[in-house]
Amino acid sequence: MYGGGLFVRHLIKGGKMDISSVIVVAKDLFKGDSLLTGMLVSVVISTLRVVSKGGGKLEVLLEAMLCGCLTFVSYSLMNYLGVSDELTVTVGGVIGFMGVQKVRFFIDKAISSKVS
Repeated sequence: MYGGGLFVRHLIKGGKMDISSVIVVAKDLFKGDSLLTGMLVSVVISTLRVVSKGGGKLEVLLEAMLCGCLTFVSYSLMNYLGVSDELTVTVGGVIGFMGVQKVRFFIDKAISSKVS
């Protein structure tokens, strides 16, 4: 399930935020089939990967944002291909671990083999 409507539905009730809404959102996030959870895992893993390699703050920020965006795009592709939502966190983790450069390399390689 797409995470955007989840927050609007559970966190904002009459313009107020209550603890039961926060608990419902937290439970939904930890189920593991949320787009937001997949993006969060991707961002955290990519951040840790770049920091462990000694990257600067700008590199950490850009890589984390790109990995999060790539996870977002892959979610719609997974839905189109009929892949289960339960793999969202796994896909986010793989993208975060591999990084944008390696993902782009594999996509370029797959596309060039299909074209030729």
